[in-house]
Amino acid sequence: MKTITTREKNLLLVGALVLILFVYAFVLLFPAQRALGDLAAEKVRLESQLEHANTLYRRAEGATSEIAALRQHMGEFLFPDPETTVASVRALEKLAGETGAVITRIRPEDPSVADGLIRYPATVRVEATFSELVRLLYELEQPDTRLWVEGTEIAAGRQSGDDLQATIYVATYRQAEEGESDDVES
Repeated sequence: MKTITTREKNLLLVGALVLILFVYAFVLLFPAQRALGDLAAEKVRLESQLEHANTLYRRAEGATSEIAALRQHMGEFLFPDPETTVASVRALEKLAGETGAVITRIRPEDPSVADGLIRYPATVRVEATFSELVRLLYELEQPDTRLWVEGTEIAAGRQSGDDLQATIYVATYRQAEEGESDDVES
């Protein structure tokens, strides 16, 4: 058997060291670098999601106060009176008297519920001159009347003259209270 010389021992030692470094690089170093890169990409993605979530949270805080302000503002357009039908008929008669129009018929219809509001529709027949009718429609459309014109039919009056006959479809809204929407629909 041949003995190994010092030079061969050194070459084997260097070869073993290169082999260990090669195994270390491919088994530990390269996968660790790849995992570190994946973690860096995941960190960027999560930071982006966090920023998006913070933006949505800030918007939600603003939206909550905006919704409260809109609900308060919406209350200005609703009848507060539980006797909404009577109050709306009184408002119609008052406006007709102020404008000179003559109401010949008011026919309230069944209320309906939608989105927490109770809608009270009515059909109103009016005889008036053109200018009285225009003024009545204008006054009905003012927010403080709390009456909403949903349609109008205008025809010539029965008598020859300047009078017109109009059918005006109006509605009034009121906030539904707890359990009240079930009563209205039945």
